[in-house]
Amino acid sequence: MEITNKYMRVAYTLYSHRDGECEEVEKTTREQPFGFLTGVGYTLDSFEENLKDLKKGDEFDFTIPFADAYGEYDPDHVQDFDREVFTIDGKFDSAHIYAGNVVEMMRADGSPILGTVKEVTPVKVVMDFNHPLAGCDLQFVGNVVESRLAKESELKKFYDSLKASCSGGCSGGCSGGCSGCGDGGCEGGCNH
Repeated sequence: MEITNKYMRVAYTLYSHRDGECEEVEKTTREQPFGFLTGVGYTLDSFEENLKDLKKGDEFDFTIPFADAYGEYDPDHVQDFDREVFTIDGKFDSAHIYAGNVVEMMRADGSPILGTVKEVTPVKVVMDFNHPLAGCDLQFVGNVVESRLAKESELKKFYDSLKASCSGGCSGGCSGGCSGCGDGGCEGGCNH
């Protein structure tokens, strides 16, 4: 997909659709819109594809199938850990490890991964490493607040921030799905 770098700000409501259920997930407003640069891997390609030709004031209502969003929900990404894994100085970290909380863990290769605590029992902690919207079709309903060519200074600032956040892995600027840092940011995309 070829996209000219644009700076866009959009106000939208995001709905997730799974198994016939619809849930409002996120809402941005005209006063506090979601701003992003296109063509840099910050958002889903399919999200940008639906917005790329829109201009300021245009309205939109589109749905991204789960396969083009965060993929299918994979039960193999749910794992049990002994409670000892989550102890600090011999004490269980109950301040951070509770059902529903998202925590950063490390893969075997040392790279970070986000997981959601599904359950805490006296002997184990169940973690879900699927993206929270895996298996969901995503419906975006909203309007374009701003759409223009990106300034060189905005692109430079974006890439400089990636280099800074990637100096210790991708824990500073990625929200899941990050497989390591390269010169252009996070390989595989850091998706919104």
